[in-house]
Amino acid sequence: KDGKDLMIVIPMADNLTKGFIQTGFQNDAKEILQVVQDSGMNAKMVTVAGTFPMQDNKGNELGEIQVSRLVFEDVYELNLENIVDMDKAADTYWIHPALQ
Repeated sequence: KDGKDLMIVIPMADNLTKGFIQTGFQNDAKEILQVVQDSGMNAKMVTVAGTFPMQDNKGNELGEIQVSRLVFEDVYELNLENIVDMDKAADTYWIHPALQ
C-alpha cells in the first residue's frame, strides 16, 4: 500500500533485566503492527520507538529518553504470526547503549 510514514512512541516497561525490557518492547511493537495491519491504515513505513526513564552518570534524572527504535519499510509485507525476533525483521533497529 502507498501511504504516509507513521511513528508511534511508547513507554517501555521496567523489567528484571535489560533483555526482558527489550523483549517486552518488541512484543508491544508486534501488537502495534498487528493493529496497523488489521486496520488497513494507509501507512507505508512504520516506526515504533520506545522511551525509558534515564539518568546520567552522576545520577541526575534525564527524563524519558528514546532508547530503542524499530523501523519497518512496508508493514503490510510482515507475517507477524511467524516473526520471533522483531529486531531481525525490522529494516532498521537501534538500541541505546545503556540497554545493550
